[in-house]
Amino acid sequence: MVHSHSRVFTFLALLVLAVAGASVVVISGSIHHIKEELPLSSLHKERDIAALMTDIGRLENALMRVRLAPNAENLEYARFALDLVVLRVYDNRLLYEESDPELRRFHHAIGPVLSRVETLVAVDGAADTPVAEARFRAQIAAQQEMWSELRKRAQVIRDTVFQTSIELATVQRKHLATLRSWLFVGVGLFTLGVLSLIVSLARQRKTLQQLQDRDAEIGDLAFRDALTGLANRRMFVDRINQALVLSARKQQYGAIIFLDLDRFKLLNDTHGHDVGDQLLVQVARRLTKHIREVDTVARFGGDEFVVMLEGLGTDAAAAAVLAETVAEKVRDKLNVPYYLDNVNTAYHNSPSQGVTLFLGQRESVDVLLKQADLALYQAKDAGRNAICFFSQTMQAAVESRTDMQQALRNALCTNELLLHYHPQVKANGEIVGGEALLRWQPVGQSLVMPGEFIAVAEDSGLIVPMGEWALRTVCEQLKRWQNLDYARGVTLSVNVSAKQFYQSDFHTKVVEVLAATGAPPQRLKLELVGSVLLDNVADAAYKMRALRELGVGFCLDDFGTGYSSLPDLKRLPVEQLKIDRSFVAGIGRDESDEKVCAAIVHLAHNLDIKVVAQGVETEAQRHFLADLHHCDLMQGYLFCRAKPIEKFEALLRDSHAALIASRA
Repeated sequence: MVHSHSRVFTFLALLVLAVAGASVVVISGSIHHIKEELPLSSLHKERDIAALMTDIGRLENALMRVRLAPNAENLEYARFALDLVVLRVYDNRLLYEESDPELRRFHHAIGPVLSRVETLVAVDGAADTPVAEARFRAQIAAQQEMWSELRKRAQVIRDTVFQTSIELATVQRKHLATLRSWLFVGVGLFTLGVLSLIVSLARQRKTLQQLQDRDAEIGDLAFRDALTGLANRRMFVDRINQALVLSARKQQYGAIIFLDLDRFKLLNDTHGHDVGDQLLVQVARRLTKHIREVDTVARFGGDEFVVMLEGLGTDAAAAAVLAETVAEKVRDKLNVPYYLDNVNTAYHNSPSQGVTLFLGQRESVDVLLKQADLALYQAKDAGRNAICFFSQTMQAAVESRTDMQQALRNALCTNELLLHYHPQVKANGEIVGGEALLRWQPVGQSLVMPGEFIAVAEDSGLIVPMGEWALRTVCEQLKRWQNLDYARGVTLSVNVSAKQFYQSDFHTKVVEVLAATGAPPQRLKLELVGSVLLDNVADAAYKMRALRELGVGFCLDDFGTGYSSLPDLKRLPVEQLKIDRSFVAGIGRDESDEKVCAAIVHLAHNLDIKVVAQGVETEAQRHFLADLHHCDLMQGYLFCRAKPIEKFEALLRDSHAALIASRA
């Protein structure tokens, strides 16, 4: 059907082109006809006669001047005017004699007159004596009758030329009228053809749109679920086959999440299938809203849904974590209450999910679906609203990660989190600041270091409330130190994660904490890693300047490994830079690391920024940084490890006492 419409369109287009071509041919023929019919030679005649009349008038004027004053100047002017007339006549004699008898008679009449005048003018010294002048005047006067006759004939010629011009203009107007008519006909035909083409295009577009709509409808029936509009089993199988090929080529993991709704049959039995359909539609909307566009959501039938995730990376454990994160997100969104017709209260429902990973084409589609289905049944056996992996090893890792997330949530509520403080010292050993480091002390267990739980906190979003707790704790400590001589001038820095920093109310919460605790803003420093600033430099600069106006300082952590844009660094109100410990560790062993450390100190000082070297563990490192390159502050195991607040305060007292003793 589409091909036949295409042929009709082609025919109409050719027809319009033929009509336009015919119009062009007709118009071109008409123009050629006018060109052939118009006596263009008469136009040249008119031009030449007009020029001859001008020359004759100039000659009459010259002869008049000779007659009145026959001196050398007027004779020269007369000779010049005569030469012009003679040249004009002889140049055009053939044309005039062949085309007009009157002009030929004119030439025969003017010839003798010009010869006599030329003889008179050519006489040497014709006007040098009174006698000669009188005789010359008499001879000139004898020619007046002949000049009068000459002017009459010139007038006849002028009239003839004028009449000829009128006739030519009439002929031109006639042919132009004919040309205008043909132009109107051609333009009309062309316009008609264009209008026909436009109408045809409109009809074709409408027809093609109908065909496309019909094809889309057929495609939906074949590849889409009629109720939810999601992909059906047929489309899902096609897409997962493509995903397996892509996974094999890129060697990246993907995942299949098989889920169904807990106790869905009970809803159907108690409220009817119409209400059950409403729930399925709302579940489909939530899934498509919170799943990436590159992933696929399908409905296999009943309350069974399948989600396929692609591009989860090359590491199996990391891919499992990402798949588990998506499954957790799905569980959270599907646990939000539903509002259904004919159900008086909000309806609560939960999903059970089975997850399996795939890499390349190791397993067939059927095998992968069976694996995900088996994991789904394990989730139901585990009490529903659960997530299970087909791989027992990965399942154990996911369960451990889930347990840690729950334990961290409890830690926020049961005060299991605490801060240790790492001293920051000057070259003379004076402690002037400290970095607050997060620790986790579960009840009855050993201390947990940040490397073991920070990543879990980041992925789960718990890092935000944990960071807020650390900020409040540091501010409360600064407030208590205001009344202690040995700690009044000490600054404390606290790490701020990217998620915490880019919270819309981050600035407001910092201000609220400072106001609530009464901490001096000048003693508070917020440490940011460079990658945090790369996300949105403009937003980061705005928040940092607003807090800097209150007195809060900022320290850029791990400088040299992540953030290195100097133009952006100049835009940010950074007070301190921290040299990454990987460079400090190379001092004394790697000349390039030493050069990097020296360059960072030099660069920062040129920008009026202080430098903190972290990871200082040897006397050689201290000497290189402090004595040779005047690094402002250092922290590391050479001085001491991070300590709880009680031991850190003891260090502050000892440092203060030593400083007083040195000044005594």
